[in-house]
Amino acid sequence: MVNYYKSAASRTAFMFVCLMLANLFGYLSRGLLTRVLTPAEFGLFYSVLTFFYFLVALIDFGFGRALIKYISHYKALKKYNELYSCVAIVAIIRFSLSIITGVFLIASSTFLAKYYFKTPAAAGLLKLAAVAILVWYLWVMIDTIFAGFQRMYAVGLLNLSWKLVFFVAILGFVFFTSLRGATMAMCAFIVGLSSFVLFLSPTKQVFANLTLPLKLSSVLLRKLTMFALPAMLNSFGSMIVGYLDVMMLTYFRTYPEVGVYNVVLPTALILTHLGTSIAIVLFPMVSELWAKGNKKRLAQGLRLLYKYSPFIVVPGALTLFVYPDFVLRLLFGTPYASGSLALVVFGYTFASGPLALQILSIGIIMSTLYLVNSSMLGGIGVP
Repeated sequence: MVNYYKSAASRTAFMFVCLMLANLFGYLSRGLLTRVLTPAEFGLFYSVLTFFYFLVALIDFGFGRALIKYISHYKALKKYNELYSCVAIVAIIRFSLSIITGVFLIASSTFLAKYYFKTPAAAGLLKLAAVAILVWYLWVMIDTIFAGFQRMYAVGLLNLSWKLVFFVAILGFVFFTSLRGATMAMCAFIVGLSSFVLFLSPTKQVFANLTLPLKLSSVLLRKLTMFALPAMLNSFGSMIVGYLDVMMLTYFRTYPEVGVYNVVLPTALILTHLGTSIAIVLFPMVSELWAKGNKKRLAQGLRLLYKYSPFIVVPGALTLFVYPDFVLRLLFGTPYASGSLALVVFGYTFASGPLALQILSIGIIMSTLYLVNSSMLGGIGVP
């Protein structure tokens, strides 16, 4: 019998370490960019990057979670033809949407640069973003397949390698080329995504049970779609919170202000990595256990998560919000320290004094529990 508790704990710990290291290189990348780009260039890059993330979230349309669900489900039942057919269906859908979106970006780049981004410099970045969408398609397909097969060590390393290669690419462009500005940052981002090529060999291993021809049936498409639609609606709120703020700042405010916001918000959101680590590991595991009818283990595991995860989250919350000015100066330099006021407002709204610290702790706990509950419900087929 598989020791699910020990396996889940070790994979969650490994995922958490990988995400924290990825986050570290993400901060190093932001810190380096704040020193080689002007605040306006930095803000423009993250405005285009946020627009890119919004588009790829729409492209996914919930099929990522649906594929993870049914890979785990059919793997537990040893129905490999259905499993790989689901992979093929989602790959075709994502590829088609990626091509359409890329063509849209290239065709509308001048229009968007003039009327939305309000600078001609954005046109070239949008064309690079179209290339990034195709690279993203390959990266995210590998990530989704690894997650569905519960290859969590590979998932963690894939996410870490992306941020690490992004950081190294920035250094390479800065020291060995004459490319500068937001264009340099976008090219480095594409190079970072291209790190998926390091994982092509382990990706081939998960297709060991593949037999041809595959049956791309309408029944499987219907199952994937019926799961993807509510999953998309479930993530719609996160899309608005995660992207709409920067997109509105891009239109209504200046690029230096967008730059400050893009160092403040990620610093505050560092607290979410534990919940994310748990959710990534939990979702496919729940799907497998549910397919096997092992509901008792699910209930026991959920109780353990409810019991222990808050004790890990709260100390980090207190540390981060007490020293906002120091954190921003250390990571991003003096020009971005003006954002410390926003961080104080963001943090001390919830963390001013003992009572507010309790409110902050409750908020972080609720965020973690939301991710746990969302993964549990998604794993049992109720996204």
